[in-house]
Amino acid sequence: MSKASINILVLFSATIVLTLGCAPSHSVESDLVNASIEAHGGYETYLNLKDFNYLKITLTPRPDGASQDTLLQAISLPRLDETYLRYHKDNLNYEIHQYGATTELLIEGLSNKDSLLIAEHRRIVDGANFVFFQPFKLKDRKAQLYYQGIIDLPLAEQTIRVHHLKAAFEGSSDTWHFFLDTEDHRVVANAVDHNGKMSLITNDAMQWHQGLLVHKARTSYLSNEDFELIRAQASYEYEMVQ
Repeated sequence: MSKASINILVLFSATIVLTLGCAPSHSVESDLVNASIEAHGGYETYLNLKDFNYLKITLTPRPDGASQDTLLQAISLPRLDETYLRYHKDNLNYEIHQYGATTELLIEGLSNKDSLLIAEHRRIVDGANFVFFQPFKLKDRKAQLYYQGIIDLPLAEQTIRVHHLKAAFEGSSDTWHFFLDTEDHRVVANAVDHNGKMSLITNDAMQWHQGLLVHKARTSYLSNEDFELIRAQASYEYEMVQ
């Protein structure tokens, strides 16, 4: 299906929804998600990824406006359902190995069995994979998607016309928003409402790796409910490793 056809289908379906006053049509959401997944390399490529490795560098602004390295994470996926995540914090080396429903935690090379600490690190791994593999994660059966229409999204350097998808996930109280470029259906930004605080994260640069279009640079902003930027909170850089 061509990009023009997808846009026409989305607009037609959205018109029917608004006219009839019924619940959002999931076919609209599915069409958009599938189009975005194709724009990012395709679902089969994602499902069959192997030895997928990258470094994530988190930077936070100082009061003087400069940036400061805060965290370096080395993330490796031998295959889609297995993740290794390593980082150094407070003079300690952490390694998490997650395979399916099993999570193992090593601190300074020693196995740690603290259930609360393991659960915390499982959330770290799940969060890293959720953020990095957008829009593929929107096909998760726990995702409930609601098409909100086309809006003009004001970003730092330009305003982009986007499809707006609102998302809720089973087991989470957060509300997510995903913004897909109306021209090529790539994810240009997402927002999350966490305990009443709205953050908008922009995809500033993308890169191709193993047939997938993934993050290269992102910026997190504090924003309001209209997704207007208030101030930068953090930035992220991603370096792919062969």
